[in-house]
Amino acid sequence: MPTVCTFCGYSRLYDGEVGERTEKIIEDLIVNKGVDTFYVGNYGAFDRLCAGKIKRMRKKYAVKVFLVPAYYKTTVDDTTKAYYNSFDGVILADTMHVPYRAKIIECNRFMVDSAEYVVAYVTNDFSNAVKTLEYAEQKKKKIIMVQAGSMTAKGEIQ
Repeated sequence: MPTVCTFCGYSRLYDGEVGERTEKIIEDLIVNKGVDTFYVGNYGAFDRLCAGKIKRMRKKYAVKVFLVPAYYKTTVDDTTKAYYNSFDGVILADTMHVPYRAKIIECNRFMVDSAEYVVAYVTNDFSNAVKTLEYAEQKKKKIIMVQAGSMTAKGEIQ
């Protein structure tokens, strides 16, 4: 059974060192925690950063990265098709029962429910990212925080 990690963060990156710290966290999860499967969203800079880091690490480690879009179109242009094909697969969360505006929240919950680990870039308390982080805490997930200046953690990761 795969060991899954997902991510929550912002649509914009406010810290130039987030990429380097996130890469170290991902590599540590692979090497020391046995994570072999990653679920990433599709709607922000932190999602794209994490997806790119994992795709590059596939050259070194036997890991898979799946795209979990909140909004999925049955017809896509060639650019979007190529982007989807750069992942090991596309997983669709069951968001048909929720209003359009709530699809990202529901998709984030699906990823948290599916994961053992959550890597979070959350620095305020008034965003969808913080709602996802709070949901992960309620679900007792192992949470690794990407914070300015240092790597800190909640849960079992030290």
